Amino acid sequence: MLDIIPHIQYLVSHKDCVVLPGWGAFISKRVNASVSDGIMYPPTRTTTFTQDITEDDGLIVESVVRKNGILYAVAKKDVATAVKWLKSLCDIAGFLNIPRVGTMRRDKNGNVIFTESEDSVLSYAYMSLPSIAVEDHKPETKAKPKAVQEGEKVVAKSNSGGSGVFGKVVATVAILIALGIALSSPVLVDRNKNQFASIPAPKITSAKTITIPTPAEPKMLYIPIPNPKTATEQAASFYVVVSSYTNNEQANRFIKEHPDEKLTVFESDDRFRVVAASANTFMEAQQIKHDTGLDSRFPDAWILKK
Repeated sequence: MLDIIPHIQYLVSHKDCVVLPGWGAFISKRVNASVSDGIMYPPTRTTTFTQDITEDDGLIVESVVRKNGILYAVAKKDVATAVKWLKSLCDIAGFLNIPRVGTMRRDKNGNVIFTESEDSVLSYAYMSLPSIAVEDHKPETKAKPKAVQEGEKVVAKSNSGGSGVFGKVVATVAILIALGIALSSPVLVDRNKNQFASIPAPKITSAKTITIPTPAEPKMLYIPIPNPKTATEQAASFYVVVSSYTNNEQANRFIKEHPDEKLTVFESDDRFRVVAASANTFMEAQQIKHDTGLDSRFPDAWILKK
């Protein structure tokens, strides 16, 4: 039977919603950093399990297809069988432990209660962030004046600070008045006397000829351009697979049954896969599969990474 536990462990640590088809879904939510009792705690994630979402979102199926290199329809059937098996284990034992994720238990009403394990990978993105001790800065409070006891001598102190502030204000006002008088007074200039600071303009006696050198003939730089087709073929690492077999004879028989298609056989991992197209990236392969109509002619077509 297909083991989907590693796929669940990986997906719940990267996705906010992972559905176990026909049973329920793991829902994760980010919790921001917080401060409590002088300690700042890093962000984390909380995860719950709900039985209200059972429709297959395809995440586990796609993960199995990438890992095992099988057809999507086959992977979907295997995942459904594996989920039913896990659900039956939880129904029989009353609980199901998923390593590095948590434990699922049934309560009296039959609902599934999820508890995260101590070594859970759900918050792996924040595991390296430590808790930091912070100081609690409180505003300073002025001490209340001491009550005067009966018979205690009280010495009056002069408020020298008040007179100092008043003196500064008077000095500032005096300076502003002086500047206002200075700036508003007109400045008399005797324009009959040559007292201007200036630079005499140069006298032009005769025109000078300026020789502009003619640039040398530019040298041509030849850069060879590689053949795009050859480069694409060498760099192709994603293949659109329309069928897969255990031997070469079956693969060639499939090609003969589809003479109108440009199909080739690609051997990998003891499998003989019938390839309809290739590309450099996953997105390019997806685009080719869609634009050329391979999706409609071969509904089970999938993309294989070399």
